[in-house]
Amino acid sequence: ADSANGASETPTGVSGEVQIDRHVVYVLGYSGDLKDEICTKIAENMHGDFFSASGLLKQEMKSMSKLGVQITDMIRQGKIVPASVIVQLLQSAIAASQTTGPVLIDGFPRSADTVQLFEQQVCKPRLALLLESSDKSLQELIQQQQSQI
Repeated sequence: ADSANGASETPTGVSGEVQIDRHVVYVLGYSGDLKDEICTKIAENMHGDFFSASGLLKQEMKSMSKLGVQITDMIRQGKIVPASVIVQLLQSAIAASQTTGPVLIDGFPRSADTVQLFEQQVCKPRLALLLESSDKSLQELIQQQQSQI
């Protein structure tokens, strides 16, 4: 929760194994704004957080930190950002959070290896939430949203 004051300044995934005492939920399924909206509402209603792996990468790149520059360079070179970097970013974001509810994570994990790394360095997830919908249902939802604009 809010135990480490400096946790947001330096990602800690490499140097230490700080276990976080939060209910972590992996959010799986289709991607898009609707999933982000659903996760944001769940997190807000439960006094928790919603983190997107890609969003954290973009935020770190925008910060122009040493790690952000390294991520930018990797992506420009067509390299995949290592799971250890994403775990660092997730761990820092969770540790810096001021909320006490569940933590929903989108865009992670991508493989069994990343699950193990996250469990070793952050915590074991409590749940995996699979959001599925037919294309027809999604199209109807999108049309409803567009008509409200």
